[in-house]
Amino acid sequence: MATRIGCDNLVYAILTADDGTADPSYGEIKEAPGVMSLNINPNASQETIFYDDGPGETTATLGNIEVEIQKNELTTEQKADLLGHTIDSKGAIVYGANDTPPWVAIGYRTLKSNGEYRYVWLYKGKFLEPEDNSETKGDSINFQAETIVGQFVKVEKKYKIGDKEIQPWKYEIDEEYEEADSSLMATWFEDVKYPNSTATPAPTITASWAPGAEVGSTSATITGSAGSGNHFAVKVSGTSLPTPNVGDLITGISTYVSGGDISNVEVGDFVGLYEVTATNTVVRFVQRTLIADDIKE
Repeated sequence: MATRIGCDNLVYAILTADDGTADPSYGEIKEAPGVMSLNINPNASQETIFYDDGPGETTATLGNIEVEIQKNELTTEQKADLLGHTIDSKGAIVYGANDTPPWVAIGYRTLKSNGEYRYVWLYKGKFLEPEDNSETKGDSINFQAETIVGQFVKVEKKYKIGDKEIQPWKYEIDEEYEEADSSLMATWFEDVKYPNSTATPAPTITASWAPGAEVGSTSATITGSAGSGNHFAVKVSGTSLPTPNVGDLITGISTYVSGGDISNVEVGDFVGLYEVTATNTVVRFVQRTLIADDIKE
């Protein structure tokens, strides 16, 4: 069994969206060479309950996920990106009292003693302002590295993997694992990688379409009824709506009663019909691209 002996290829990307309805999205992947050490401490805890004169049950939970990175130096760009500071027109960093660090992802790899690598992405964290310690040069060289500490959390999206629903905070693949995807590792640092979800596309709703009662409206008569506790909903868009997976959270929808008017529509609009639960997670779905015969003139 191989042992880790190195760490390199540190990269980061600023999180731009994480609303739970799709994969998180990020800005440009930026390199941050010069990593000297990287420590992840999940601060996991375990508690045991005692009864009948002995330990009866135990459970573990994830704690505060702390990440500490030691680098040869933090560049001007990295300080601005990771700590929320501003670079002025003279190329100097302005440290503002109200600066807020952004959410970021970091990726890296660790070399193992057998020459293979372990690849890692951490999805969502914020870094704290580091200490700034300097000392004078003496009769021997003392390198003054910089250390930055952050707190990481899980993303909002839930991924269906097998029979489990998971909100990930870390994604890792080991090159020596026989089922490891070589193509995934070859492109690891090109963009932030996500779990391979085994989610099920939403089954199709059967509906017939006709002009509505009011001018500029359409109507859908849905075959069958919504399941217990569920209801139908509608969304109109100028662009095609992606087929959701069962259990996806849908926003921007309005409750719809079969046969009712869907107002203010035009030829070429995309109308999505959803069967959703009480919390607006998808059960079934169908999309219609409206034609002239669908709309009341």
